[in-house]
Amino acid sequence: MPSSSIVFVLGGPGSGKGTQSRLISASHGMTHLSIGDIFREEVKDQTSKYAKILTENMKAGRVGVKEMTIELLRKAMTAVTKTSGCTKFLVDGFPRSLDRALLFEKSIGQPVCVLYLECEDRTLRERLGKRREGRSDDNAETVEKRLNEFERDISPVLQHYKSMGVLIDVDGSRSREEVREEIESKLQRFIATGSRRHS
Repeated sequence: MPSSSIVFVLGGPGSGKGTQSRLISASHGMTHLSIGDIFREEVKDQTSKYAKILTENMKAGRVGVKEMTIELLRKAMTAVTKTSGCTKFLVDGFPRSLDRALLFEKSIGQPVCVLYLECEDRTLRERLGKRREGRSDDNAETVEKRLNEFERDISPVLQHYKSMGVLIDVDGSRSREEVREEIESKLQRFIATGSRRHS
């Protein structure tokens, strides 16, 4: 696929990734891809070879096999580029582990920047408790598994992108407007040039 400009948005479940990603992508002319939405759409496809394992992983709060994740993400990006010509992507909820980050960089490319919405577990639990939508990955038991897995795996990912000079830390516990304002103030230097910063 053509050279792309890619932004990753990370944060625990309930940190506001989806909301902020929609706002950012709209204002910067990027295509918003949610790894969670990609998985849920794949589950609906009865012909998909991944539907069963994705369903099991989502119910158990697991991230699943990295090769499968990269393949589905590449498939979604390629489809967008073919239909719209867009090569600027904002991917929310990815990567949730270092092996996925490294495989993505090897297979597709490096991100322009990585936005991390930091929230305390208490805040995440309160938000998730309010948004229950019947999703299999939003019940109390699965939420705990997702939080535990996220906390276990995210630190190496953040350190990796920090060492590359592309990590943007934002306090995600505040209001939507406050978070949005901080994001925009920090994002400009990465998005404006489309270049990567390296330490």
